[in-house]
Amino acid sequence: MSELLDEETNILTSDDFEITSNFTSEEYERSNWSERLCSMEEKNDFEERQKVFHKLYDYIWNLLFGTDATLETRNRAIHLLIMQRCDAAFYEPYIYNDWIRSVKAEIIKREMFDFWENEIVKNELGLFYYRNCDLFDMGDVSDVEEFNEL
Repeated sequence: MSELLDEETNILTSDDFEITSNFTSEEYERSNWSERLCSMEEKNDFEERQKVFHKLYDYIWNLLFGTDATLETRNRAIHLLIMQRCDAAFYEPYIYNDWIRSVKAEIIKREMFDFWENEIVKNELGLFYYRNCDLFDMGDVSDVEEFNEL
């Protein structure tokens, strides 16, 4: 894959990021998503990169809240989110922040309070801010702390 990324004529699009029905954090790592996102960054292809993140967040949302959501799919979603969040910090933290806010709203709506505390807060999957992402300036930590509370 690396050889292809270096060719000027081979520009990655969101269609090149395949998500199967059993997509996992291991698959995310094995298919070099981080390297491929970096390639998109180098080519300043922000729109396509944003599509990739939205595609992934839709998939994770379905694992968390879809009609077939189970403890197993939610665990898969958390593992994938932990891995993917590192890339989001570099490339699209604002999209992540918007998305995680909608996750919180859905968790409140479904009264999944233990899941929020034991998975999202415990694994520090909340908002990006200046302490965990270089793209943010100084900010109010109390906003992040408040976000983690239900």
